Amino acid sequence: MTVNAAKFVEAIRVKLGESPSIAPEKEWVAGGVTKDGDAVVLYRTISGGPVLGRRWNLQQFAPLFGTEDAHVLAGAAYTSEIAEPEGPTVRLDVTWAAGLVDSPSEVLWVGEMPDA
Repeated sequence: MTVNAAKFVEAIRVKLGESPSIAPEKEWVAGGVTKDGDAVVLYRTISGGPVLGRRWNLQQFAPLFGTEDAHVLAGAAYTSEIAEPEGPTVRLDVTWAAGLVDSPSEVLWVGEMPDA
């Protein structure tokens, strides 16, 4: 399945800005697409708080929902992974946030495992 990652990221940005929102405490920071085609979304849960990051491999995510529609997938990701309370976070030595924020190494990644 091929999903337009840029449309996926944009759809999440729109959802984070909607009013009323199911997650009004969430604040958009930035988003982008990695060279591998993964979607990256950076946000805060409180104004001025740490930047949280989520990454989706859309080629693995799409089959779970049986669609390539970026808006449908963004709705699912937003509802189940962004609007819900965050799980554990970890700092990772990755380039996923490069060019999106001033200090990519300070991003706390949600739903990712540190390298052993």
